[in-house]
Amino acid sequence: MSIIKFILILTITIISKSSVEEEGQKYVEKMTFEKLFELTSTNKTDNCVILFYSPNCPHCIKFKPIFYEYVFETRGTPFKFMEVNCSDDPRACNFMKINAYPILTIYQGNHMYRFDKRPSK
Repeated sequence: MSIIKFILILTITIISKSSVEEEGQKYVEKMTFEKLFELTSTNKTDNCVILFYSPNCPHCIKFKPIFYEYVFETRGTPFKFMEVNCSDDPRACNFMKINAYPILTIYQGNHMYRFDKRPSK
């Protein structure tokens, strides 16, 4: 394989990967304490996936592109995807008792599932 062909394939792969992540971001609602409080207090959490993160967290930096890619790939499903930046809105994270990042909280029916392991692909 020539070096030019290799560079072209690598460039296309990087561009397509980043565009999937960027497209996935469009399907994620940014949450604040007020929105989160309303959502949980009115039991409108059915089929919600909420990512709690900090922009300075190395695990979050690694995980967010995976999350956005998943969101993009599952668009059109009944799930609503949301994210909370705990650095910008610590009240929201305190309200949900988030003390490490990243955390995925999934609401389905009357059940809440919390994943606090270091996610990886």
